[in-house]
Parts: sequence; structure tokens; C-alpha cells
Amino acid sequence: MTIQELEHKVKEARKLIVETIIAAGVGHAGGSLSSADVMTALYFEIMKMDPANPHWPDRDRFVASKGHSSAGLYSQLHLKGLMSREQLLTFRQNGSMLSGHPDMRKVPFVEMSTGSLGHGLAVGIGMAIAGKLDKKDYRVFVMIGDGESQEGSIWEGALCAPHYKLDNLTVILDRNRIQIDGFTEDIMPLEPVADKWRAFGWEVREINGHSMSEVVSTLRSVPFAAGKPSFIISQTVKGKGVSFMEDNYVWHGGAPKGDLAEQAMRENLVVLEADLQDSTQSIQFQKVYPDRYLQMGVSEQNMMGVATGLALSGKIPVTHTFACFASMRACEHVRTSIAYTRANVKIFVSHGGVSAGSAGTSHHATEDIAIMRAIANMSVVVPGDAREMKQAAAAAIAHDGPVYIRCGAGDAEDVYTEHDIFRFGKATLLREGGDATIISTGYLMYEAVCAADLLAKEGKRVRVLQMATVKPIDREAILRAASETGHIVTVEEHTVIGGLGSAVCEVVAQAGIGRVKIMGINDHFCGVGTAAYLL
Repeated sequence: MTIQELEHKVKEARKLIVETIIAAGVGHAGGSLSSADVMTALYFEIMKMDPANPHWPDRDRFVASKGHSSAGLYSQLHLKGLMSREQLLTFRQNGSMLSGHPDMRKVPFVEMSTGSLGHGLAVGIGMAIAGKLDKKDYRVFVMIGDGESQEGSIWEGALCAPHYKLDNLTVILDRNRIQIDGFTEDIMPLEPVADKWRAFGWEVREINGHSMSEVVSTLRSVPFAAGKPSFIISQTVKGKGVSFMEDNYVWHGGAPKGDLAEQAMRENLVVLEADLQDSTQSIQFQKVYPDRYLQMGVSEQNMMGVATGLALSGKIPVTHTFACFASMRACEHVRTSIAYTRANVKIFVSHGGVSAGSAGTSHHATEDIAIMRAIANMSVVVPGDAREMKQAAAAAIAHDGPVYIRCGAGDAEDVYTEHDIFRFGKATLLREGGDATIISTGYLMYEAVCAADLLAKEGKRVRVLQMATVKPIDREAILRAASETGHIVTVEEHTVIGGLGSAVCEVVAQAGIGRVKIMGINDHFCGVGTAAYLL
């Protein structure tokens, strides 16, 4: 990989570390973030691995002796394709294989179970000796912490490795200068650490642990001397990448919560606007975070390209414009730059459907769901009221991949209660019923509920599903409705071609059960009038 590609991977890794620890509510963020550059270089550029065979005899070995930084290790395994995102987000949850310290018996590609500090170096020495005995050319990399370096077993290993001339062994000290209770030099000084390791017989190099070019060139050059083990002092910043965590010993352990959790995620957020800040209300973000607000002018296509570049550099870009401009004028850029590369861009649009009203056909977006739904890798979300939009927006930003999220213009009637929870890819059950099912999306959620309540007065119990996530659609909820109620009516502020109704029909037709009636805008352009009039 190029240095630029590796730098992008590091940013992905840091984002995953923060997300994983926030989801768990516990973990060691500081050391995971400080060591991310070195781990990324090892897993994506330096170490020999066979992703299909974690026990390949000729693989290079990595031992995370500072095992509390497990969120960093697990994030690398996910980025390497060795662990799913769903598995990653079970970190430290009940029954998870991902404990707070790596367990080789449960997690493939973990070479050694670590946790108690000071154990990893001796194990790495044993692996390196085995390689010499078997005349294998694999290498062993051991990462230790500077607080961990106060353990006596570290210095026993420092004495042992040169004696056996283990030039296939490299130890990396993550020198962020912080341990649980404060700064290492205040608690138990390590300096002059380089001189100490040289005195034991190691070949020592010091590097900037956040300079990817320096990290890679140094790791490529090991062993530094024939017949001698290599020792790298990687000068890093605890909590690197999250402003309030950087160089702060409080964040050795613990997860940010509440406002701090939001801040940790928001620091990667960048909002882009296409000369519609008052109409889309993105100006509210600009007032609070002016340095992360980019006014792109009347240039929706350029905005999508710039957003792609930001995403590929580890940011979370959120674009704002009208639905008609994002889905049609900028469509090629959305498809080829964003969706094809699976860039983590969030396309927030307003004035979906006919909510632009009297502005006329040029500003209506009655085809946008069909367009975006047809693009591979693109998720499509159409919330129904303000409460659902707030939850859906947070879920879209947390989602790994491009999302098109659509709202109308003006106020929507509230339907969601404090008990309703938006779940990405899942329908929300708003009314129970067994006689028929109404599936809605967007602001017509309110009309769907009103229709069901009117029918209830006539003795007909109609189920109402709000399908805010049109793609990926909740197949299970649709098939259950088709099986249990027989008749489905879809309702949407969109053409009847290619939108929610078509998505539901695709599921039902493939299963061969149930009947569907699509209600929406028939195959024509809408004229001038209020949204209520046009619908």
C-alpha cells in the first residue's frame, strides 16, 4: 500500500476504536489510539499473513503485550477482513469473544492471550527461538507499553533476547509517556530508555510513531543489525486523534459518554452545503462549528467529489442540498465517486417528493428513491417525523458506508413516541393488526396511522409499518405481514415506479405470498400547488 493509503487506514482504525469503545461503554481508548499507526503498518504493509489460515507456519507473529489496547488490535483485524463489523461491536458485551484483553482461544489471528502486563515479551522470545530452531524466516513483533516497562519481567526478557542473538525479534515501545495514574516520568521514570536497551545489547531506533513514512521505513529495515534483536521507541501521543483525550492520562481507560461521546464522533464530522444553508438549515451547524463547515456554492457535483475525498481521508462528510439536485444533477458523482468506492459520505437532502410545492416540477423529487435505491452500496433512509429523523440521522452517521437520507420541507406531524426506536434496516411497528398492512415511508407515516385509526372504528384492524429504511429493506417484516395479513398497501410521496412499493413487491413476488397495492404518484410530473394539493 502507499503511504497515503496507510494513512487513510489509520484514520479508519481510530474511528473504529472510538465507536467500539463508546458502544461497549468501557475500554482503553488512549493506548489504542496512540499505537494505531504502528499496528496499521504492521498489518497492512509489513507482516506476512494468510487471511485464510491463521495457523500458517510461516506467518509473522504479532504479540500485543500491552493487551489492554485490544480495541486497537480488534479494529485492525476487522479492517483486514478477519472479523465482521457486527463482531467488532460486540466488544466487551455479554457472551462476546472479544474481551477487554485478547484471548487467543477465542479470537483467530490473536497470537497470545495477554492482559497481565509484562508477559508478552517472554512469549515473543520463545516464538523467535522456535523460528531459529526450525530454520524459519518468520519474524516476531512484540508491542509493549511504557507503564508496562516498569515490570521486572520486561527487563529479564531484555537480558535474554540478545543472549540468543534473536535478530528475528522486534520489540516496539509505544512511548506515549502515560500510564493509569499519570505520566510515567512522574511515577517511575524510564529515561534514558534508549541507553538502557542498548546497554542490554539491543539495536535501538527512535521514531515519530505518527509519521507513517517513518514508521514503515523503520519497520522495513529490521533487523537493524545481524545477530541482535531490534528495539523501536515509537514516540506517540496518548489518545491521538481525539482532542480531549490527547496527552491526558484520564483517558488511559474508560469510554466517553454523553456529550463527550458525541464530541468524539463529531470531531470527524464535516458539513458541506451547496448555497442552500437557510433552506436546509445546515447553517445551524455552521454557527457552532464554523471550521468544519464548507460552503461549496452552486456546485452539487463538485460537492460530492470533495465529500468523497474527505471520506477517503478518514472524515465523515455530510452533504446538504435539495433532493432533486443530489439525486439527478450530481447522480454520476454519487454513483461513481461515492458508491463505487464505498466512501463514507452521508447525503442529507431536503424538499423530497413534492414538498417544494409551488416551486414547480424542476424542484420536485419524485424519482429520487428509485434512483438511489438502484445504486449499489447506497443505503436509503426516509424518516417520517422529527423524532425519527433525529434517531435516523445519528444512525446514518454511525453507519459505515454511504447513506442517502431524505426529508421534506416544512413541519411533519409527530407520530413517533418516546418509546419508538429507529433501527437501521428495520421497520417500526406503529399499529398492530391482522386484516391488512399499510407500509409507509417518509411524512406519509402520519396519513398511514390516521387511515388505520379510521378503519379501526369500522372494526378493521390494520397493521402499520413505518419503513424508514427503504434500502436495505426489512424483508422479515414484509414477509411476516404478507403471511399474517395477506394484503399490503404501500404509501409514499414518490412515483409508484421504483420506490417503496417496488421494493416491497420485489420481496413479496420472490416469496410468492400476499398481494400488494402501491399508492403514490402515478407516472406523471406534478404541477404547481401545495404538497397537500399535489398529493
